Amino acid sequence: MSEVNWPGDHAELLVQLARQRDRYEQLVNNISDLLMLIEPDGTVAFCNRHRDLPPGGTTYPPVGARATDCVAEADRPAVAAAIKDVLEGRVAMRELLFRISDGGDERIIEGTLRPVVQDGRVTQVQFLGRDVTERERAAEALRRANESLTRRQAELQRDLDVAAKIHTSLLPAPLVNDWVLIDLHHVPLLGVGGDYVYIYRDEPQRPAVVVFDVAGHGIASALVANRFHSAVYAIMHEGSPLSEMLQRLNRFIYEKFSDLGVFVTLFAVQLDLHAGQLCYCGAGHPPGLLKRARTSLIDKLPSQHLPIGVAASPFLGEPVGRVEIAPGDVLWLYTDGLMELRREPEGILGVEGLVGHLRRCNLSQPNPGMARRCMETVLGKDTAPEDDITLVTVAVRRTGDNQSSNRQD
Repeated sequence: MSEVNWPGDHAELLVQLARQRDRYEQLVNNISDLLMLIEPDGTVAFCNRHRDLPPGGTTYPPVGARATDCVAEADRPAVAAAIKDVLEGRVAMRELLFRISDGGDERIIEGTLRPVVQDGRVTQVQFLGRDVTERERAAEALRRANESLTRRQAELQRDLDVAAKIHTSLLPAPLVNDWVLIDLHHVPLLGVGGDYVYIYRDEPQRPAVVVFDVAGHGIASALVANRFHSAVYAIMHEGSPLSEMLQRLNRFIYEKFSDLGVFVTLFAVQLDLHAGQLCYCGAGHPPGLLKRARTSLIDKLPSQHLPIGVAASPFLGEPVGRVEIAPGDVLWLYTDGLMELRREPEGILGVEGLVGHLRRCNLSQPNPGMARRCMETVLGKDTAPEDDITLVTVAVRRTGDNQSSNRQD
């Protein structure tokens, strides 16, 4: 048996015992913010906190005081009931979250009650807890922030729904007469967007269509599109030719919005069904696609000019282009979101891919809904648009040369 070296006198022994006690208390303090042993009568047998924590804040109960004395009044019944349940063996463990208060400060404690068992019976209850005030306060602040964001999101969604309804209401109805069918289908990415269509219908044999796309999507683009629509409406109803319309629209966007980087692509067509002629003017927009009834070939009508708002003058060549049209011909106008669709296995369609899908459209009976059916042919079943998409179909029903044109383009 090894020899034990006891201290030479009682003073040294007491010093060593004091050091051991300090180490034990430090260990207990490091275990948790609050370690408490509770007697069956509800009083404190041991508590590792006899000082204010935080400084100047809540005081934990001293030995001999009731364990619930430090608990906020509203939480005392629940804590007392939990202690009783553990003492009487109804539960083996009980988790608690309660507030402690001394009238001024308030802290939040989270912890676990467990029984202390000797000789098969519960002699005390141990509570091991930690101060979670900052965590709970942060969680409460986060909850309030989430509630505020949820309310704000609901408000924004209501505004977006109203904006979408207004935007949709401004889209024109189909134009149907003995001479032509002009139909459109529009799918906004966010409920509202920058795609828009205007149909001039005051002269049945000389209708016009303007398709434009404001850069971007969402509410900002929709606001510009609605303002742009008003300008198109005013200019077209003045009887202005396409070239003048393009020049005036460019001046409007360039002067009002160029500092914001706003620009618009546009494709406009003016039909003279008496003369069997179509004039077109494109500004940075995807080409119009004209399917000939006689040959089934699809001609591309390219944009001739810069996008609107990019430069002080958009013109790069001849102001307008002209082609002959005949009964049975169908013209497709669209925004770039349609040709930028991704289809498997092709990938991004592009103009040629779009032409391939449009060839399969059933054009035998031009009627309202024709544009939607053509778009469904292009989209297929599993294609998800990544931008606003718009498709306009112009189906020529009749032409004749019994009246000359009087508008100069």
